[in-house]
Amino acid sequence: MQRHRGPLPDPQQLVEYENVLPGAADRIIAMAEREQRHRHDLQQAGLKQRFAITRNGQRSGLTALAIMAALAAYLGNIGHPGWAVVAGSLDIVAVVTIFVVGKRLGGDAPTDRASAENRDGAEQRTPERPEEEAPQLPQQRTDGVAPDSDGGSEA
Repeated sequence: MQRHRGPLPDPQQLVEYENVLPGAADRIIAMAEREQRHRHDLQQAGLKQRFAITRNGQRSGLTALAIMAALAAYLGNIGHPGWAVVAGSLDIVAVVTIFVVGKRLGGDAPTDRASAENRDGAEQRTPERPEEEAPQLPQQRTDGVAPDSDGGSEA
């Protein structure tokens, strides 16, 4: 059983491609380089977006916290100490909840390693036994003639 892992065919297969179609190996390598560059650009864009979302969320949370603290101070100042305690308590509970939940969740989205592995060059293998091979689909005709309904050949 042969095993190969990576975005490119093994060197022997590249030689075979080159023998069949001169320049094919260079085209295959260029295609892999473009794909890698594209993948890196997408990852970079995703990281920038997550950073921007996190930063905006922190700013919004800080603003809301400041507003609630100001409201609590205002309510206490105008003679409503009960409502001031409620507003201040909500503030404290919200901050504690964010920290506790953030710690439990790990602060990051789960990653799908299986899809990343497949995308980055899943293991390709050659089956040893015929029963391991993928099912064969019927051959499609390119001459425009439909095969008989019983699957036989034309007379």
